[in-house]
Amino acid sequence: MKTINGWSGNSKEEEGSNETHLHQEELFHQLKKELSQKEEELKNMSESLERQIMHQANHDYLTGLPNRKLLKESMEKLMESDEKNPDEFAVLSINLDRFKHTNDTLGHGVGDALLQEAATRLQQLEHEHSHSFVFRVGGDEFILLFQAQNVLERVKELAKDVMDSLKKPFHINNHELFITACVGVSLYPNDGESVDMLLKHADVALSRAKELGKNYLEIYTPSISVQSYQEYTLERDMHKAIKEEQFEVYFQAKVLASSYKIVGAEALIRWNHPIWGMISPVEFIPLAEEYGMINEIGDYVMEKVLKQLSTWKRQALPLVPISINVAPQRFLRKNYSNMVKRIIEHYEVSPSLLELEITESTFLQQSEDVLKMVQDLREFGVKVALDDFGTGYSSMTRLTELDIDVLKVDKSFVKDVEVNRKNAVILESLIVIAKELKMELVVEGVETIGQLQFMKEKNCDIIQGFIFSRPVPVSEFTELLEIGSLEPKSLEEKKSLEDQRQYFRMELPQPIRGDITIRKIKDKEVSLGRTGIVIDNIGPGGLRFLSHIQFPVREDVILSIEFKLLGEHKSLNGRIFWKTDVKECFFGYGLAFLLDDKERAEVTKLLNHTAIHLSGNKILPDSQVLDEPVEAFLNRMK
Repeated sequence: MKTINGWSGNSKEEEGSNETHLHQEELFHQLKKELSQKEEELKNMSESLERQIMHQANHDYLTGLPNRKLLKESMEKLMESDEKNPDEFAVLSINLDRFKHTNDTLGHGVGDALLQEAATRLQQLEHEHSHSFVFRVGGDEFILLFQAQNVLERVKELAKDVMDSLKKPFHINNHELFITACVGVSLYPNDGESVDMLLKHADVALSRAKELGKNYLEIYTPSISVQSYQEYTLERDMHKAIKEEQFEVYFQAKVLASSYKIVGAEALIRWNHPIWGMISPVEFIPLAEEYGMINEIGDYVMEKVLKQLSTWKRQALPLVPISINVAPQRFLRKNYSNMVKRIIEHYEVSPSLLELEITESTFLQQSEDVLKMVQDLREFGVKVALDDFGTGYSSMTRLTELDIDVLKVDKSFVKDVEVNRKNAVILESLIVIAKELKMELVVEGVETIGQLQFMKEKNCDIIQGFIFSRPVPVSEFTELLEIGSLEPKSLEEKKSLEDQRQYFRMELPQPIRGDITIRKIKDKEVSLGRTGIVIDNIGPGGLRFLSHIQFPVREDVILSIEFKLLGEHKSLNGRIFWKTDVKECFFGYGLAFLLDDKERAEVTKLLNHTAIHLSGNKILPDSQVLDEPVEAFLNRMK
């Protein structure tokens, strides 16, 4: 601002400066406004990104369903209720049958589309059934949570809807796919009061459903718990079983039908488990196959057998060929024949003393490589047997194509051969064919005098079965080799241990149901569910029962048994002191009670009342009398 001749005003420089200043202020406000907008946009983007991250952390990327993390959180919220009156809910574990086969055959694109469509169908059920929530927890596994009153009754309807929905055809990429599903169910609070326990029990029930076949529902019951605990311990301990030499090789004699001379034996593995005692291969071989240990176990048996043959050779005992079972996956290894030769040469045993039993499925897989290996081993002197003939893809014409020395007929053809004309005709034909093809014929599973007589009349070569000998440990088989022959014997149950009882036993006119669980193992308390058993005699000192589970015969394993007789409920502790195989998958046990004087007096009083009642009436009132065949009941308990 300047003053000239009394006049004042802004110079051009000042006017320009003011304009610049105003312009800068406008730019500043504009920039501030834009920065504020950008900040808001970034904030919105950040919140959106955070929501996306949270969604991805809690949802499955393929199907968009909530994942395992959200499942556990949801279950924990459902459990946050009145402890005295908890809200019931069910956990449905859903698994698509043969999804892996579809995925491997048609590709992952079809497999992913199939999972997405399955998820959509399950979401539709979620809308149809209120208080139900679906989650994908991995692979082809889904979980449905279902909250309702009387949940046990209503969950069956939901599970049926799940299976019906998933078995409708899927139309994907010009493929019409037919998929079924198995469902395992656990219930809160009955089957567990923690998330992990409920999921575990639902998974146990699902495994049982899958064992039954396709499209099955199984609701968890405590009867599975003892069995699942056994499977868990076997799986856990299998890896150290070889290192600690817990596996033992038993031998079952093969006998000439004409003279009863011992001409061979089959080596059969048993697991002397530190808790469960002697476990049959039926129990642990499926686990070994599942966890990739079957080849290692097979090699272990091979080593033990050839080492034992070398020992018998040094002892100047009469040697006979020993056969071992070879898993298909082991026989397909390219180095297998070289390994066999190396072990034979190491123990300086004649190759003719080793016989490899393989199934026809082994020949069907990569048949050219297998046939070359078989030829190589036979040229070296090792015998090869076709095992379980008649149970798979076997056919009469197939026999002419296979380069084998021995044909083993499955025991299913021997059962009822005296009265089953079809089985008799098949056996007669096989005996003739084997002789014409210059093969040895071994018939497995001969158990009765009638079956033995049939084999002799038809000029069968070799018999293997309980009629001559059960599988026995090496010490007993060594004695059999020294004797050189066997005589057929009755298969009646041995009574020696039962005859040593201190107290009387009462044979029940009808078997009754009981429930059993393991209470203690090696002084360690365990909490397991109960499983059904069949009781057929009781005394003040103990009882006899049948079960589908292999219980250990050990003094440090305490069991608890419950039963109802003449309206009186009994819960008694005891330990098993003998065990016998009743059938292939059923076992008989003698259990000795662990009672004080007062408890034994109460049991004796109950049995006296029962005896008095039975003197005039052979029916047991107000007792858990079995209302179905024993075998059917035990199969249902499995």
